[in-house]
Amino acid sequence: MPQLKHNSLVNVFCYGTLEFDAVMQKVTGAIFAPEPATLIDYARYLVKGAPYPAIVYQPGAVTEGTLFRGLGTQQMHMMDEYEGSLYDRIESVVLATKGELIPAQIYIVPPSRQHYVSRQAWNKHEFELLYLNNFCKTL
Repeated sequence: MPQLKHNSLVNVFCYGTLEFDAVMQKVTGAIFAPEPATLIDYARYLVKGAPYPAIVYQPGAVTEGTLFRGLGTQQMHMMDEYEGSLYDRIESVVLATKGELIPAQIYIVPPSRQHYVSRQAWNKHEFELLYLNNFCKTL
């Protein structure tokens, strides 16, 4: 995981469970103002045997998600713990709704671990209806 300077603030692009306030608050202890954003050249798929997604590098793909600005070092550490060993955190750029390119941290599954990722699309609304309440109880 990238190391952040003490007290530095970063932006993070979320594309799955962390888009939900209840999950973000349980993981980081805070709720941040959500901003719609788009990540280019990454595709979102379900993790095999799980109700949550991962993204993998895929040229030409587009993933819609949420940009959160101003997370601190401790909050990013908590997110790293939440994401676990399947994901790597990298610096990328996302497209905000007003057309601006914003640097943001993203959690990806690297090629060496992509065998854990299905090629089945993840549906945010389905997750919310079927899994969110029980998922939050496990956090």
